[in-house]
Amino acid sequence: MKIVNKALTDMDGEPLKSGDIAMTVANILMNVALAPPQSEDPTKPPKPLKPEESMTRYELARMLHGVALNESFDVPVEQVARLQKDMGFMYAPLVAGQVNSIIEGGRADEKAEPKKPK
Repeated sequence: MKIVNKALTDMDGEPLKSGDIAMTVANILMNVALAPPQSEDPTKPPKPLKPEESMTRYELARMLHGVALNESFDVPVEQVARLQKDMGFMYAPLVAGQVNSIIEGGRADEKAEPKKPK
């Protein structure tokens, strides 16, 4: 799946940063790929990654590390699905929602029009 590395913004369109580093789709996905697994059930410990999945995620993170802003990159669909699921454990909706919107072909850099109450 081809994904474009876009910068993430706050609700007013200002760039989101982690320290001095701009938050982008690629660096969010890289962080998710490198993070330890999370458990869907907080009462149970997470299942460890199989060695093959650890290697796959590491290689993906290495590839994402060098992606420039507005450059596109390819990620296998099955890896995208796993990263999207794991991202929900790590990031707030402001970040995860934008990344998912960009992955699904939306444009997170356009300010959404507020919906009028009914």
